[in-house]
Amino acid sequence: MAIIDIHRVSFAYGATSILQDISLSVASGKTTVLLGPSGCGKSTLLRLIAGFAVPTRGRISIAGQVVSQDGRIIVPPERRQLGMVFQDLALWPHMTVQATLHFVLRAGGCPATERAARVRAMLTKAALDAVATAYPSQLSGGQRQLLALARALMTQPQVLLMDEPLASLDVALRERFIELLLRLVQEEHLSLLYVTHQQEEAFTLADAIIVMYQGRIEQTGTPEEVYHHPATAFVQRFIGVTNVLTGVVVADGQVQTPGGTGATAVQGGRRAARAAGVRGAGRHRRAHRLHRRRAPLHRCGRAVPQSTRSGQGAARAAGHAAGGEATPMLPLAVPARR
Repeated sequence: MAIIDIHRVSFAYGATSILQDISLSVASGKTTVLLGPSGCGKSTLLRLIAGFAVPTRGRISIAGQVVSQDGRIIVPPERRQLGMVFQDLALWPHMTVQATLHFVLRAGGCPATERAARVRAMLTKAALDAVATAYPSQLSGGQRQLLALARALMTQPQVLLMDEPLASLDVALRERFIELLLRLVQEEHLSLLYVTHQQEEAFTLADAIIVMYQGRIEQTGTPEEVYHHPATAFVQRFIGVTNVLTGVVVADGQVQTPGGTGATAVQGGRRAARAAGVRGAGRHRRAHRLHRRRAPLHRCGRAVPQSTRSGQGAARAAGHAAGGEATPMLPLAVPARR
């Protein structure tokens, strides 16, 4: 079941198009990651979902209710049952940690008799008990991130929106925050829509990844599908480091390169060649890519190869001996071995 449904949404600033004909669904109870380079429209799409901006055209629904459509906001942001963690966090500098959480509940109409208990519970969950009376300026970077997350969770939202919240943290803090985030999302039974340009974050967090580029969706799928079967040349380049060889599809399961001809990892003609990482329009036409990829971190936590081959090693990995003789090609579109 989809908790968020976006149908043919476009957005522009004046004559400048930012989003073009975006359609996607966010599954209830799952973590969906919007992944793409800076400037591709990820944060703008998040703002449209939150209600901070209005789509030029198209429809946005949350939990089956239309909230924005064709230039109109139908449901205001405060009534969308969303929590949001901003990229710059947007903490209130004049409020302590516990005062921030009390204010959110008071503004949401929570009875005074319930506030103290709910604030104490959230301070414990977010590991902020020791700094409950501190101001944002007195907190570490990780603690500020946790306060922003706790504030977003205080209203018990249906969906948590996060806009590149870990950009300012070092690697160790980022890993600890992700562990806590995944635990809280599970405990609170939340749907999470997370924006990042970091492939490692995306593959660690995601149940589903939506890759964006220049205001369009390039591919949607599980981390495994996006990594092993990139739908476009951009996705292939963006997801991981590659060794790229130019080739020609000359027969079913056969690719000819400057070093010789060999079999792809899978058989079955042009469709199979594409699944193995070779882009080609047809027999004897020039293929765009024949590649081996280096994987980012995976959510399951298993070790991931971090080396790639080059020179003669890359040629052999593509199925060519140093002397140029044709040899059987090794499997393509898999992480390079150490």
